[in-house]
Amino acid sequence: MSKALRASLLFSSLILLTAVAVNLLTSPGFLWFVFPAFAVLWWPLSVYYARRKQPLRFALWGAGLIAVLLVLTYAIASPGAHPWFVYPVLAVLWWPLSVWGAQAGARRFSAAGGALVIVSLLTVNLLASPNFGWWIYPAFFTLWWPLSVWLGPKANTMGFAIGSAAAAILFTVVMHMVHGPAGVPWYLFALLPFLWWPVSRVLIPRTGDARYTLITVVVFAAYYTALSALLYTASTLLPLFAVAGAAWALYALGISRYRDRVWFAAVNAVLLAAYFVLAHRFLTPGAHPWYWYTFFPLAWWVFALAARGRALAPRSLSLSMGVMLVYYGALNLWLAPGTPWILFLTLPAAAAVIGALCGKAHAYLRLSVWMTLAGIAYFAAVNLVFSPRALWAVYPAFALLWWPLSMWLHTRKIAEE
Repeated sequence: MSKALRASLLFSSLILLTAVAVNLLTSPGFLWFVFPAFAVLWWPLSVYYARRKQPLRFALWGAGLIAVLLVLTYAIASPGAHPWFVYPVLAVLWWPLSVWGAQAGARRFSAAGGALVIVSLLTVNLLASPNFGWWIYPAFFTLWWPLSVWLGPKANTMGFAIGSAAAAILFTVVMHMVHGPAGVPWYLFALLPFLWWPVSRVLIPRTGDARYTLITVVVFAAYYTALSALLYTASTLLPLFAVAGAAWALYALGISRYRDRVWFAAVNAVLLAAYFVLAHRFLTPGAHPWYWYTFFPLAWWVFALAARGRALAPRSLSLSMGVMLVYYGALNLWLAPGTPWILFLTLPAAAAVIGALCGKAHAYLRLSVWMTLAGIAYFAAVNLVFSPRALWAVYPAFALLWWPLSMWLHTRKIAEE
């Protein structure tokens, strides 16, 4: 046994014994020592496998430790309630499975991974909504993963595309007939994406990326607009607005050769602002005036192109973040004075400025210190404003302090070496 392992076992045991003693003496009715025990146990486990080339065993023990924590949390905090611990346990299983898959190969991993996905879907279906077997829909399409991997180069053929599209269409039609033949024919919405697979194989070699994208947008927009008008004749404005938005996004951000010009950004920012105003007017006339929130990003688009490479410089970015906070702060006071949601934008704004200042100088220790201070101030402000009776900000603050501490220790280690 190495010196590091002996030290980790000794000190982790002392920490666990202290936590158990404090728990039993102060609050024996709630066994909270389980939660710090989970964190402490990672110390000897990580030290033990640090120099051993056994990633699969480490993943199995680690996944088992997480699963035990989830089960104990359920038993302590919510016994007899809905067994929610099953869902994260199924997700945790991907850790050892992926490590095993890296050793076993793509074919075996795809088969085992597909099986785990299907079992997870079935389990969630039985626990959450046993009256309707919806799991079969995603499970059917999950089979394409191992199927395409096992077929290898044959999965990249026109025959495979046509056969897959036909199988998917047949499946959706049969499921509609089984579960709701008298309802809305929802399978019609899935027909075009399935058919577009073999069609794409014909179009892509014969057209460029821009033409293929344009053809795809036009075909999909026309199909879904016509389908929506046919099935929901009373509300055809929504698909029309969706088509207009998709066409504009394709033109302005994708295939237009003028998309890097300032005048192009200015004209399209005005057009898009008018589009949002009209969408609010016709689709949600009595709702909150949400279009005001879109004006700043549109204006920043024009500013970023005008500033060129200086848009992300510390001075420009600081100015942009300041204007953003002033703009959305004014909207907050005007549209929702009772809820100071502007607080939630302060941390991203501070992070952008700090990242620009420290990233340019590669001052990563300084970055961790300033980001930790900003994060602590942010959580403290949110705690004080929204839930002053519960002092929860201390928990993320404690977690954030590990960032500069670990960076400082890392720099010390590099300096000593």
